Amino acid sequence: MAVGNEAAAHDRELLKSRNVVAVLNVTRTDSPWAHLLRKRRIAYMQVGVDDRRTEELYPFFEECCAFISRHRAQALEAAAAAQQTGAAADALECRVARDSGTAGGGSA
Repeated sequence: MAVGNEAAAHDRELLKSRNVVAVLNVTRTDSPWAHLLRKRRIAYMQVGVDDRRTEELYPFFEECCAFISRHRAQALEAAAAAQQTGAAADALECRVARDSGTAGGGSA
């Protein structure tokens, strides 16, 4: 799983190079590019919260964990199939919060 900012979630080359299969947007604002992510067969989920210390995140944990688990399982299945065929494996991208940092985020 990789964590990135808004720019990373919309960086076509970065998403392609990391074989991203899913983006989790944890911000109040839905991505104007969500339809493009889906068009590229990248699952997309948006959780409407503000990037504030006082924001209550716990109510969203179950839904977010289910989304991450579902797409992690798909990525692992794809990776296993890729090993057998020699193709590139899929990964999972999790967009956590909007910030003004550089595209690419970090990895976890």
